[in-house]
Amino acid sequence: MSRFFEAGVAREIVSSEDWLRPGADRQTVAASMFIDLRGFTQLAASLSAQEVVKLLNEYHEVIVPVIQHNNGSVSTYLGDGILVTFGAIRPSPAFAADALRGAEQLLDAYDRWAEARKASGLDPLGIGIGVNCGAVAVGVIGEATRLEFAVIGDSVNCAAKLQNHTKVEGVRALATAELRGFAIQQGYDGRRCGETLPQRSVAGVAYLMDLVAIR
Repeated sequence: MSRFFEAGVAREIVSSEDWLRPGADRQTVAASMFIDLRGFTQLAASLSAQEVVKLLNEYHEVIVPVIQHNNGSVSTYLGDGILVTFGAIRPSPAFAADALRGAEQLLDAYDRWAEARKASGLDPLGIGIGVNCGAVAVGVIGEATRLEFAVIGDSVNCAAKLQNHTKVEGVRALATAELRGFAIQQGYDGRRCGETLPQRSVAGVAYLMDLVAIR
């Protein structure tokens, strides 16, 4: 089951009947990350279905080990998008530091993959990453015959919006200044986070946000 679900979720499914009831969620504070492969939709239009699946599998083989190495959990695959959480499924006292280190290493892993694709004469595509932190609900949604594990909350939705906002700022990865503050308290050195981008208006977010770019 751990090949179809995050390992922690698989254990809960096997061991706890209560976990399988919609509405039996728990609340926690965690980091959420949304990763998007840029240019995928346009490229996919020129590929066969098998070629699209092959590209996605190659992309996931690059990205997922980095996530797991940094104690992250893949919550959802959304085509070329990936929703990741740190500290939600597996509580961690270093969830913010894990998330930012993970974002840095994801950029490095993506760069190596892009270079390999270019060397083979293939389009390297692009990447966008948004990272946020806040309260989330962790549990099962659906009805009795069709359940799905989910991590839900405004902070999760905001991570997706931050990923999209990277296009506005002309960077590949953005995090909130609040998350960086937590991460530094947890031992993150912050060397690859730039200066604060103050009071940014992010589409879909009702308030101004202080952001940092991850280089």
